[in-house]
Amino acid sequence: MEEIQTIIQPINNGLGVAHYTGIVLFMLLCILMFALIRQLILKNDAKYRALFSMLCGMSLMILAATLILNQVNASKLSAIIFDEQTMSFRGKEINYDQIKQAFIEPTFQKSRYSSQLNKDTIYMGVLELKDQKPYIFSEENYDIEELISTIRAKM
Repeated sequence: MEEIQTIIQPINNGLGVAHYTGIVLFMLLCILMFALIRQLILKNDAKYRALFSMLCGMSLMILAATLILNQVNASKLSAIIFDEQTMSFRGKEINYDQIKQAFIEPTFQKSRYSSQLNKDTIYMGVLELKDQKPYIFSEENYDIEELISTIRAKM
């Protein structure tokens, strides 16, 4: 008898418009840094050239770290595969008898002006194991309702 699998793919690849805008900005900052070091701009203003070089260098470091961490986060998104006895994601396999509960938890982003106002609500799928280890899946990356209903059906 063949084993039936359910596969839930990520909705997106985790790299949005902001990531690609950051790459373009990084390239522009590299060109600006090169022009400042080679004295192609601000030839006669040494103190402003030094100031802008430091500012550009700090911006490059922050932007590079953000791009690298964004890429690492996106590489962790993978398909969730449900077999007959186990589910696997991110290189881990979990037996269904290890799962304590699976539920959907709303996460509220409050307004900066009033704590009474919710600016945005993102739903998270929480998979809690019996050893109290949680795994969290965001609705921005996965279809949470399908994921939680599949887990509950397999439990």
